[in-house]
Amino acid sequence: MIERINWMADRSEKGLNQSAGIMVNYVYRLGHIEEYAQSYFSTGNIHASDDVRRYVELSKERETKTD
Repeated sequence: MIERINWMADRSEKGLNQSAGIMVNYVYRLGHIEEYAQSYFSTGNIHASDDVRRYVELSKERETKTD
């Protein structure tokens, strides 16, 4: 599960070129690993923390307001 997105966490030349310096923290919940994997492979759903989901929803809202 994606726990947190870290802006400018990898400021190396390679990190900036590959991901604009963004890095992600994952949390592995042993009892849910297979469930999360199946969900991703069957539907493309990526499990994320409440904070990450709120950020994504806010970004979607802002995007629709500018269209």
